[in-house]
Amino acid sequence: MNRLDPLDALRVLALLVVFANHVNTGIAGGVGVIMFFTLSGYQIGRGFLSGRYTAKDYLRKRLLVVGLPYMAFVTIYIIVSGYSDPGEILQLFTFTLGYTGSPLWHLWFISVLMQLYIIALVFGLAIQRIKDNVLACRLLFIAVLIVGYSLRTYCIGHGLPQYHYIQGYVDVFFGAFMLSWLRLKPLRSRTLQAIAVIALLVCIFTSRQGVFYTIEGTLAASLLFIYVFDTNVRKGNDKLSWQAVRSNPLRLIECLSVVSFAFYIWHAPVIHYVYWTLPGALFVPASFAISCILAAIWHCSVEQWAKKTL
Repeated sequence: MNRLDPLDALRVLALLVVFANHVNTGIAGGVGVIMFFTLSGYQIGRGFLSGRYTAKDYLRKRLLVVGLPYMAFVTIYIIVSGYSDPGEILQLFTFTLGYTGSPLWHLWFISVLMQLYIIALVFGLAIQRIKDNVLACRLLFIAVLIVGYSLRTYCIGHGLPQYHYIQGYVDVFFGAFMLSWLRLKPLRSRTLQAIAVIALLVCIFTSRQGVFYTIEGTLAASLLFIYVFDTNVRKGNDKLSWQAVRSNPLRLIECLSVVSFAFYIWHAPVIHYVYWTLPGALFVPASFAISCILAAIWHCSVEQWAKKTL
């Protein structure tokens, strides 16, 4: 079997939405952020449900393998750029960065992601005893959505920050975490698959930068997409290779999915540099191409080293 995993396609779509926002197309990057948090929460929840994660394995795979390449990137950037704000440097290394006007402003996302990963470890281990109780899992799913929505609504109502901080994504991440725990019957309806794709596209193209978009709508569309498309393609699928890509060019999307984390951390400084050195029609394609090249190099060197070493 040589197929593209739909969840890889969703990850790449989320990445492209964020990139499009950062090159000033007007598309709301928050839609991509929600899509990614939903996908990440689902995959971690599925890992805990299957018993694949012990505390040690989770810390290694999700925290160290992600955290160390991130810290290496931050260190290199600080050395090369001469960045010297001690308060922000401390926030960068402790995963507490919020939205700032610094060149590394986009790393608020990594801070929130790592905070969610840490809470997910405690949450996943704590609910192991109820994983065979379908009713309890479904009630917990509803409770997570209510608590997360209430927290975000409270922050909005009281003028508290929520978009660039963890309190804006509790229901997104942990609602998706609980999706596989609901024990829903697989549903491979082409009609529902078409509806899920259309719903995501509507969220993307009707949510413009500076215009209100619904977190709940994007979460619902992302959950529906995952539910109707997740067929565990990777099990029994051909290993990703140039031969596999030649046989099925759609798997080129999977290549970008593999380097998505590296692409994200590199793309913002690349965009900033290219904007001032190569303005005009070449700005967007040059930013994308350079980000892809750096992401591939970073993945094949630093990220692969971290996976093999830790």
